[in-house]
Amino acid sequence: MESAWSFTINTFAIATRDSYAKAYRLSNYHDAALLKLITTYPALQVLYDRYHPLHTAFTDKYNKLKSAGGVQKGQSLNVTQQLKLALDKLDLWDITIQLTHRKKSPRYKELFPSGHKPFRRGGIDSRINAFDVLSRTIGNEPALAALKTEIDASYQLLDNARDTQESAKGTRKQRSGNLKTACRNIMNMQYRNACWVADNFFDNRESMCNALFDLQTLRDRRQRHFTATLKAHTTKPMLVRTFIASDKLQLQLDSEGSATFYLATVRGGINSTPVILLSNEDKEITLSEFGISDYSKHRYLTVVNNGSEMVKVVVEVK
Repeated sequence: MESAWSFTINTFAIATRDSYAKAYRLSNYHDAALLKLITTYPALQVLYDRYHPLHTAFTDKYNKLKSAGGVQKGQSLNVTQQLKLALDKLDLWDITIQLTHRKKSPRYKELFPSGHKPFRRGGIDSRINAFDVLSRTIGNEPALAALKTEIDASYQLLDNARDTQESAKGTRKQRSGNLKTACRNIMNMQYRNACWVADNFFDNRESMCNALFDLQTLRDRRQRHFTATLKAHTTKPMLVRTFIASDKLQLQLDSEGSATFYLATVRGGINSTPVILLSNEDKEITLSEFGISDYSKHRYLTVVNNGSEMVKVVVEVK
């Protein structure tokens, strides 16, 4: 089977397949360059008129996705905080129960058949559900009626926070799909514009393309998107690259749990200031947050799964 003719391959789409941030830089450059050169080359107006609306749509969706990530992060923190409050109360509730039912009694065992393990281990949904199970097991027992009311109140707060978090997550996924379409639109149009420029400015096409397209960013073919799945309490090297303090990473924990990132001097190392992500958190960081001074030595990004459940992490070099 013959390979595709290189001229028919959309290098813009290929170069940004795994990086919206790269597409964002390319689009900002091209849109601004078109606007700037219209005065000198009025023929470029047709390119600007068809490109700018696509650029605006992409930029809007890109910013909304980043905003949705912030909302999701806030809701994840709310669930984490509510769970911590409930777990603090659990110890007091246990003491209250023991005033009525001794720890070795059948009724106590009925209420806590596995101790506090269901509340402190496992996925977030099963841990939240453990509070509802405890309430239902108490049932209509008069001696524990007041306690049941407290447990129900805590469970309701947890359940509401979790519903809000899941809604935020769904919003982010929807916006991610919209952004993918918008990204494809601008990269297709940049390719079409490049073909138009090559035709209409044939004699000086090289200088015009250099002026209108961010070729340095386009030609940077280094991998920018990395994913990893980690088993409980494991460490995994993510990537190796020489950075500077102002460089940025987009870090995402695409699951429940907690993960810690380090920029180390050796593969799999942890000798830097830690950067911690909580359940479903998605945030942008600068490399300076790792608290290092010699970026020629600290080149190895490491991730550690802090919990007892499998986690998935995503890293994008911006």
